[in-house]
Amino acid sequence: MLDCDAWRLGYFNAEDEEEYLVMQANEARFRDFQKEHWSDLNNHFYIIVIPKTLDTLECCLTFLPQNLHLFLILNGLHSWEEDFLNRAYPNTPKFTLKTKNIPILHDRVLDLLMECNDSNFGIIDQDCFVFNGEFFSKLQVTDKEFAVSPFTSFNKKSNITFPRTYLLLFNTSVIKKIRTQYKLSFKRCWSIPSRLEVQLTELNLGYHNFPHESLNYFDNFQLIWALALHQGFTFGSGPLDKLIHVGAGSGYLSDATRDQMIVNLPKYEALSKLEKEKLRAALFSYYAHLVLLENTKNLELVRHYGPFFSRLGSSRTFLKTISDVISPQKVKQMDLLIAHLKIFRGEEPHASKWARIQKKMDASPLQDARELPANFDPKRYVLSYPDLFEHEVDPYEHFLNWGRHEGRSEH
Repeated sequence: MLDCDAWRLGYFNAEDEEEYLVMQANEARFRDFQKEHWSDLNNHFYIIVIPKTLDTLECCLTFLPQNLHLFLILNGLHSWEEDFLNRAYPNTPKFTLKTKNIPILHDRVLDLLMECNDSNFGIIDQDCFVFNGEFFSKLQVTDKEFAVSPFTSFNKKSNITFPRTYLLLFNTSVIKKIRTQYKLSFKRCWSIPSRLEVQLTELNLGYHNFPHESLNYFDNFQLIWALALHQGFTFGSGPLDKLIHVGAGSGYLSDATRDQMIVNLPKYEALSKLEKEKLRAALFSYYAHLVLLENTKNLELVRHYGPFFSRLGSSRTFLKTISDVISPQKVKQMDLLIAHLKIFRGEEPHASKWARIQKKMDASPLQDARELPANFDPKRYVLSYPDLFEHEVDPYEHFLNWGRHEGRSEH
């Protein structure tokens, strides 16, 4: 028999009683964990770690500042993965969720985090990479905002900008108030609760208009977001300086999905809009993992993950296979990420090349040229294009004289 307040820890059907009991046990243990670290619980961040993703996590953690209050939530990892994290990151607090052989649903983990926090906290996807060390000190949520995120999506019909969940800082008190008022978990919703139809209609949302135009449901958080907006709260966009989300989605990492996406690729044009979007996301996820595994210094990750991903060939070979459906902008993001990673690690010749490019940037007479776009980022520009980095160009000069005419993006 489910408790009347079971929604606090996620949405459960009557047959989910055993899973609910698991979540109750996790809640009791997690509250004890939180007490152990109470002095770090304010504007702290969690990363939810699931199997086959330590390659992205390794890269994500490389760029995070040392003074960030960070916690890892281990969700269904293999024993070797837990052991790896304990050895590689001994000073980063970790909480291991009890599971029933498979990872706990992501929305239930989010419900657990919200239920067990009283101060503002954030979440970071492990395929989100922050290159600006000062980013987190600039990320602030006000009393009038329900959350802050640099990543957004715009719903044209309702004229509403929704936050994406790749990196979020919550106004915990606001979110908890709305959750309690409407008894809402973070679950995805295909069926809109009748008690919310009036509020959603006033926002021009509903079955005729879901927040993401390609989805036929309210994704994680979105019902809560909508009700916060209805109550007059706003959403803070936050700084979008020097960070990227590559979308190496974890939901696609199974043998069945890997094999099916290769079967579906030749039928791409016949797929629905949603099916195309999912296929592109899956394909790029595998490409991103291949690239990261080819650039990690940790052979243990290659040994364990290699057999699963290498069935698709090398990243270069796989990219040739999927290039007709994958956005060049997404590929450029991976080039940017790997360039940052090699420079950060001091690898040669990247470190020396970057030092010489920086000298050119600092001495460039075109830094303040009127023709430059207002949002021109010289570092991002030169690192996003391997040929420009290889030739050590002055990014200001190159963009003005050649890049803009070649259709190269300024950021």
